[in-house]
Amino acid sequence: MEFGRDGFTLTGTDRHLAMREVARLAFTLPVGLLDGLGLSEKAIVAPGGPSFPNGCHICEVEVDPETGWWALTRYSVADDVGRVINPMLVKGQIHGSVAQGVGQMQAEGIHHDAAGQLLSGSFMDYGLPRAADLPFIACRNNEVPTALNPLGAKGAG
Repeated sequence: MEFGRDGFTLTGTDRHLAMREVARLAFTLPVGLLDGLGLSEKAIVAPGGPSFPNGCHICEVEVDPETGWWALTRYSVADDVGRVINPMLVKGQIHGSVAQGVGQMQAEGIHHDAAGQLLSGSFMDYGLPRAADLPFIACRNNEVPTALNPLGAKGAG
């Protein structure tokens, strides 16, 4: 049997199995035929200690002195989440956490009347921020991998 770039060939014949087919067969063999064998891998990594992502968030707010109404006009983020595996996912997590923080500060809250009846029981009367409530969020990453795990990731969100 010979192993090449595209799979296995039985020496001296035209019989060949592509790697894709070998992988598929490794998981479709009859139960008990090759117990414990197959193409799979598992690793459990226990970090040596906690890692701490960090960063700086700066927002610009305009306030109308007559009415007290305010608007969030600019938002900038510089975060260190360690090694970034998926930049789009990290940016989405940061955007989500900013929106959640703005919502908690601006309008979210559980409200009851004097009898204990929930007044903010649906999204019709619960103040969640919408896209129009948020400015463009400028995200920058200061990637400093941690030595406490093989990926160097610290976490985001």
